[in-house]
Amino acid sequence: MKKIVLGISAVLVLGLFSCEPETISPFNNNGGGYNYPSQAGTMDTDFSNDWDDWTIRVGDTTGWVDTQFSEDWDNWSYSFGGQTGNIRTDFSEDWDDWYMTTSTGNIDISTEFSNDFDRWRVYDPASGRTFVVRTDFSNDWDDWTVYENGSAIISFGTTFSNDFDDWDASGDFSTLNAQQRVAVMFVPIFAGSIYSQGIHE
Repeated sequence: MKKIVLGISAVLVLGLFSCEPETISPFNNNGGGYNYPSQAGTMDTDFSNDWDDWTIRVGDTTGWVDTQFSEDWDNWSYSFGGQTGNIRTDFSEDWDDWYMTTSTGNIDISTEFSNDFDRWRVYDPASGRTFVVRTDFSNDWDDWTVYENGSAIISFGTTFSNDFDDWDASGDFSTLNAQQRVAVMFVPIFAGSIYSQGIHE
């Protein structure tokens, strides 16, 4: 009997030492298994269902993104990380094409296809960098991922399903400047805001 118990104990001990540690994804909302430095962020309306006024945060940096006039979805202002500027459509109610004023020039924010708010391209001419911001699945407005050169770098997800005034962000913000961070965060803010109000389905 002692031999059996010792044998079982030896197998259990060997099993414990042979197990490899599991890699845990920094994201909870899509289980993508991305392996890059994680930095937490949030995007929240100042009041419930107040789509005009947002507080954004990445790490220890806090700022805001607001419409310039109540329910004017064409014109937004931002302040973040010591940078301020505007985010505006090229033409009134043309929500496919935006430009964001920054201290180094404009950042272009546009849908890849007309009226397809699932997939966006953010291009910063000053740095030559392009980011693709898209939903994880078609018409899944709760989960977004930011890609650069085909690699996922940031993820956004609503804290609760269909709760578009409360977002969590995680990923590698470290190589993005303040304006680029605002630009990629603006996409789910805007898309979720108009979707939640039934302006775009």
